[in-house]
Amino acid sequence: MAEQPFARPTQIAVMGNSFGGIETVLGAEHAGYCAAVDAAGAAESWDGARDLQRIMLHAVQHSTVPIFSFKRKTTTTSRQAARFTRP
Repeated sequence: MAEQPFARPTQIAVMGNSFGGIETVLGAEHAGYCAAVDAAGAAESWDGARDLQRIMLHAVQHSTVPIFSFKRKTTTTSRQAARFTRP
């Protein structure tokens, strides 16, 4: 998309839901987006997926762009939400 004549490569944001939210968080670390929105990424599998937790938390901590993450209260734990918060 960044190569299309109508695109502004430095102003591309991404949003994903569920599995797409996982991909959004991971892409925010390396893909050069200007922002990312994660809607319930890994919400249903968070507690049982330690490797995924580690990878996603690393991406959040090393991303240079803002990541807005939201989940329904019933689909996540407060522990997950707290861990996604950067200082």
